[in-house]
Amino acid sequence: ISACLVGSEMCIRDSINAEYGHVNVEKNGGCNHMTCTSCKFHFCWQCMSKFGSGSLGGTDGYAKHQCNKFVQDEKTKIDTKDWEMFRWYSERFNNHTKSKQLESALLEELALKRQEMAEEMSLFNSQYLTEACQQLLQCRTILMYSYVFGYFRATQCPEINQKLFEFRQNELERHTELLSSMIDKKDANTLAKQKTEIINVVQLSQNSSKAVSYTH
Repeated sequence: ISACLVGSEMCIRDSINAEYGHVNVEKNGGCNHMTCTSCKFHFCWQCMSKFGSGSLGGTDGYAKHQCNKFVQDEKTKIDTKDWEMFRWYSERFNNHTKSKQLESALLEELALKRQEMAEEMSLFNSQYLTEACQQLLQCRTILMYSYVFGYFRATQCPEINQKLFEFRQNELERHTELLSSMIDKKDANTLAKQKTEIINVVQLSQNSSKAVSYTH
């Protein structure tokens, strides 16, 4: 989960009057689940909407949140539809690209964590951390290009069912963000305790990756 630090994006604050705070935030990790350090509001970095249920959102967003469907704003003029669609898909491609860049550093960080865990767990038994990171990066790559495919699908591959593709894409995004939150910026003790959970989420993300790749 990325913290809200000094940056360039405006923090979204949830309240009865739907007011917005003015706390600058920075995405300092790959996971798109953000939590404002000022008002504790949970939001999605991709769509800037609430992440999870409750007045301030929550971690249940990993099971419920969805923002991978392009919906044309009724207020937007018809002649700008193509541009809006291109901008929307491009933003998501770029966002997963940036997440992958941030998460690439995890390979080295997790190697150091495995050394810390060596006293209680052999390097062989901590291999799951390296495999989790490699799977995470693979998921990001698939998600990046799934939005390229999504943009061209209607004209180049109209036979591909849109609802099925977007359902599987959303499943992959949820599992990817969950995996990222489990291994990014976690101490060695936490990573060791969550071994079974991490392995299970890796398996889920592998299945989701295959589902998106073989949608037809």
